[in-house]
Parts: sequence; structure tokens; C-alpha cells
Amino acid sequence: MKEDRDLEIEARTKKYILTTEKALSNMKMLDKSLVSEIDVRMVLNSAKNYYRDAQHYMEEEDFTTALASIAYCEGLMDALKFMGFVDLSW
Repeated sequence: MKEDRDLEIEARTKKYILTTEKALSNMKMLDKSLVSEIDVRMVLNSAKNYYRDAQHYMEEEDFTTALASIAYCEGLMDALKFMGFVDLSW
């Protein structure tokens, strides 16, 4: 039998997967040949906000939300690296 915490994690994971599946299926490439420094800084600031959120949720012992937050942060950082906008190593 699954514990309440496991059920919560399962439900949240399913929700994230369904939301992401919908977004991926509706996503369209934009014809944007130039990305401004402002755009890159906006994504970087979002990553930093997710990092701070993860720290906050760890302190609150909401480990599920902390994990989701830090995963979002890492995803944004990886995207910036893959596109050549930042230099970082793990």
C-alpha cells in the first residue's frame, strides 16, 4: 500500500507530465533569429528564482516541491548552456 506522501508525489508527477505533454504537442517554433541579452537575463533570473524556491521549500520540509523547483532551475540552466548563452559546468 502506498503512503500518503507517495500518493502525493505520484499525483504531482502525473500532473507535471500531462501539462508538459500538452505544452510539447502545442509548441510552435518561432522565427526569432536574434535573442537579446534581456531575454537571456530573464531566463537566468527565473532559474535563480526557482533555486531560491527550492531552498525555501527544503526549509519548510516540502521536499516534493523543492525537487520540482530545483529541476526547473537545472532545466533552464541547461537550456541556456545548450544554446550557447552561458558557460557552466556541473
